[in-house]
Amino acid sequence: MSRLLKKDMCSIGRPGMLVSEIDSETFQCSLPRHLQYACCHWVDHVKEGKFHHEEEGRLVYSFLQKKLLFWLEALSLIERLSDGVHMLSTLRTASEISQLPAVEQEWSACLQTLEGHLDWVRAVAFSPDGHMVASGSKNNTVKLWDAATGALHSTLEGHSEFVNAVAFSPDGHTVASRSEDNTVKLWDAVTGALLDTVHADGYINKLSFSPDGSYLQTNRGVLLSRYLPKEDPQHVPM
Repeated sequence: MSRLLKKDMCSIGRPGMLVSEIDSETFQCSLPRHLQYACCHWVDHVKEGKFHHEEEGRLVYSFLQKKLLFWLEALSLIERLSDGVHMLSTLRTASEISQLPAVEQEWSACLQTLEGHLDWVRAVAFSPDGHMVASGSKNNTVKLWDAATGALHSTLEGHSEFVNAVAFSPDGHTVASRSEDNTVKLWDAVTGALLDTVHADGYINKLSFSPDGSYLQTNRGVLLSRYLPKEDPQHVPM
């Protein structure tokens, strides 16, 4: 069991996926029946053995130190997580294990730390599908990141002043960035290619796409781009 337990048991690669969405073949290969049985009943076997040898207690303690979270993940995937709570309580009563691995009282909410900008980050936006993050910095660049792995996807260079607003189009294919050089630039989110530059005078610190992606909305009004699909002018708020 210890050898088979690992982080991301089913190689999902991203948080938020439901167990029901995991391919059945992948699930069975990652969590075969003998592993499911071991995850659910190893504590029962330890209890029956009553830790006849001190070495057994050390092995269990070592397992909990190294594999506790992976074991709980496996129980969660087979919908037996509540059993894990009872099993830990059972282990606490065992004489040779008076102390379980220490766990922080408060879990950090931080999932990823994305490092790469050379100056302050002034703006951040998620793509509509949550797979990509855009960050605008005081070093005049926009960086696109993989939200699941934290890997840098691309660096968008072209602004001559710091970037203070970024946004994704509704389909996630286009990124807009507003800079203190009084321009809004449109970029291809996949290739990083510059698609268009729109001049926008005045202080703009709020930027978004219209619901249909045909124009840009700012705190100073609407911006149109020759690249974006055309909308009936009477339907564009001015």
